[in-house]
Amino acid sequence: MTDYRCYFISGGTIQAVRIFACAGDHEIILKVKGILHAHPEYPAVEIWNGMRLVAKLTKDALKIRSDKVERLP
Repeated sequence: MTDYRCYFISGGTIQAVRIFACAGDHEIILKVKGILHAHPEYPAVEIWNGMRLVAKLTKDALKIRSDKVERLP
């Protein structure tokens, strides 16, 4: 398991910090996407593993309309 620090940001400042232990980058990103969806007070998050920035996520970037997704044959 790897430890990740998640900085939840609103108005350009850090509002909350949470630490999660996950199997890898993919797992933490999925977990944080769920948190962003459930908490409207946090429009953005930065995910860090030590000194490595794993991802910056915003609610706007996560809004994908299923009717706009191209279906492959």
